[in-house]
Amino acid sequence: MSQAEQEIKTNMQAFAAAWSVYDAKKLASLFVEDADFVNVFGHHLKGKSEIEQGHAQAFVNNLKDTILNFTQIDIKFIQPDLAICHSYWDLEKVNSNQPPKKGIITALTIQKDGKWQILAVHNTETVSLPFNPES
Repeated sequence: MSQAEQEIKTNMQAFAAAWSVYDAKKLASLFVEDADFVNVFGHHLKGKSEIEQGHAQAFVNNLKDTILNFTQIDIKFIQPDLAICHSYWDLEKVNSNQPPKKGIITALTIQKDGKWQILAVHNTETVSLPFNPES
């Protein structure tokens, strides 16, 4: 694994860690100033401050008592300083008997000022289909 890949994975794990302690400021710090975040409900948060505010609100509402874990992180470089990162997640609700929800965060990441930051995110929950579309 290259140093760039390790740094991107570390950044995404910091995203999950900030989520799991409900630290919207820390989560937003991983983004460039004019980043975009499309959440699992299709709401488009524009800029670091909206990303922070949106997550702060969600952490006391629908994301309260949730723990985010990335089970797999795949990285594809577009250029040496630009990469797409697919982070497969499980979202558990603390003290719940429900199975974890699953999904994928697709993040466009950039190396800027010597560190990897997130430019854009699209978060999608995955669901089981009653049929196999590949058959």
